[in-house]
Formats: sequence, structure tokens, C-alpha cells
Amino acid sequence: MTTPKIVRFFNNELRIGEADALFDEIMHWDDDRWELTHDFIQWVLPLDEPSNFNADAPILTLREIEDYKLVLAPGVYRAAIRFTQFLGLDYDDVVIKRSFLSSDSLWVNFNHNWLRITRCLRSLRLFSFDPRVKTLMTTFYAFLVEMFNDGFADATTLKYWTDAVQKSAPWEKV
Repeated sequence: MTTPKIVRFFNNELRIGEADALFDEIMHWDDDRWELTHDFIQWVLPLDEPSNFNADAPILTLREIEDYKLVLAPGVYRAAIRFTQFLGLDYDDVVIKRSFLSSDSLWVNFNHNWLRITRCLRSLRLFSFDPRVKTLMTTFYAFLVEMFNDGFADATTLKYWTDAVQKSAPWEKV
């Protein structure tokens, strides 16, 4: 059986995108590079459906999620932690706090990072059978609801985020 590209990527055996980068390299990019590079997020936070923005992005199958969960779940968890840091947030396995600094502009008006937040939540949802992943997902979502209540997001955006965490994962339908 051929190892899926997404597994090879998370194992640092496959370079992706215009940056020709390995997973570990992307995890160490600075925030500016995370902001300015657009063809990697679909790899570090994979989904079970095609990307509207990256035709080369992986599309996870239930079999891949089941067969490779010991590689994929920790990789998605690590990528989601790095993404929350990029957003100017601190996560300590219990709570997410704002640290903001240079990332304040990410929260002022709707931007492509709000779409990335939806992707992150949906990717976490796919792997929420892992307790660490589920805790991060629910904590991140609770923080986003708080941000909505503070006026940082509109009702439409909150609905996308809510749908992302409430949509059934493929392994729940089996």
C-alpha cells in the first residue's frame, strides 16, 4: 500500500507548495511568512473535502483518518497550536488567552485568516476523537464566541465557526 501524501508530509518526507517546504519547516516559519503564504494551510490543517483555494490540497478519507490517526492527529494538533500562536493567542492546555501584540490587525475586520479559523476548527473536528485535539477545539471555539461577544466578529462568521465544530466527523457516521 502506498503511503498517502498527507502522511508523508506530516512525517517530513514530502515538500509542498511554492515554498517547497516540509511540515517542520512550516511550523518554524515566522508569523509574516504564515500571513503571506497561502498554499500551505490546506496541508497543515487538512479536511475531508476539496479546498476552494488550493487544487493540490489533500482530501482526507475516513480510511486515512482511521489508518493514520497516530500521525495525523498529533500533526493537526501541532499545526493548530502554531496557528493560534500566529493569531496572537496563548494556549496552555486549558485556556486560550489573548497576547495579540503584532497580530491585532487580524481581529479588526474580516480577512482571510477568519476563513483559516474555520478550516482550523473543521480540521480539529475531524480528529476530535483524540482528547487533546478535542480540548483544543472546544477551548478555541469558546474563545471565538467570547471574541464575537466583544464585537470582533459578525453573526455570519460566528455561524461558520459554530457549524465547523458541530458538523459530524466521518468516523462518527460509521
